[in-house]
Amino acid sequence: MGCIDLLIGLAQWILDRGFGMRAFFSWRDAAFLCLLCLLGPLHHYTKNFDRFTRRRDEKALLAGMGVLHAARQEIANAAQASDPGPAGLRERRSLPFTPWFLRRKEWIPLTDLRGE
Repeated sequence: MGCIDLLIGLAQWILDRGFGMRAFFSWRDAAFLCLLCLLGPLHHYTKNFDRFTRRRDEKALLAGMGVLHAARQEIANAAQASDPGPAGLRERRSLPFTPWFLRRKEWIPLTDLRGE
């Protein structure tokens, strides 16, 4: 989750130093890859980040930064919900957060997709 914190800080730095297209595109690519790796391509934060940052202005940067804040909070909540706490006082409500790229995936053979 440290990558999200760094990207949020970088977005603020870009705003403070004067918005530049080159910096914005570098930030946008890095942030999208971070969300893609942590949440996956079909997660609503990943999709909305891509949609909100298509524009090329400060508003797109702010919208993207907001999505990163929300994603960070969701990941923190998932990690906290899975932590049993001291001496197991809290019950385990969900599985621990695992980044999407580390999760086991069920791949469908192409022959199944073709209907063969």
